[in-house]
Amino acid sequence: MNELKVVAVIVEFRGKFLFAKRANYMPRHPGLWGVISGVIEKNETPEKAALRELFEETKLKGEIEKVGKEFVVEDSNRYFVAPILVKVESRKAILNSEHSEMKWIYPNEIWDFQTVPMLEKDFESVGISVGMPPKKSNLAEF
Repeated sequence: MNELKVVAVIVEFRGKFLFAKRANYMPRHPGLWGVISGVIEKNETPEKAALRELFEETKLKGEIEKVGKEFVVEDSNRYFVAPILVKVESRKAILNSEHSEMKWIYPNEIWDFQTVPMLEKDFESVGISVGMPPKKSNLAEF
C-alpha cells in the first residue's frame, strides 16, 4: 500500500464554495464532484501545496483562511489528507483538464451531487458544517 500526502482545498468566495467535477479520464474517482486537490510535493508545506494546486487547477489566487486537522483515507493506497480553507477574490475560475465542470455551491448542497468519498470531512475539518445527508446519500462508497 502506497502512502501519499495530499491537500484538499476548500475554496470560498462570498459564502459559496467551489465544487469541481473530476474529468472522466482521471484515474481516481472519475466523474465525481469534489474540491480542488493534489499531492503535496517533497519539501512543500500543505499551505504552499494548496495555493499551488488552486492556481494550477483554476488560475485563481487566494489567501489561506484555515488549516484543518489531517485525516486518513484508505482504498488501495493510504492518503493523509490536509484540508485547507482558502478565500479567493474572484469566482472566475478557469479549470484545467483535470475537471470537466464547476459550480459555486453552499456547503449543504454537497448532498445533491455524486461526490468523492469523505468529502464532508474536508469541510468539517476546517469548521464548515455541511448538515446531515438525506436518507439516500449520493456520496460514493469505497
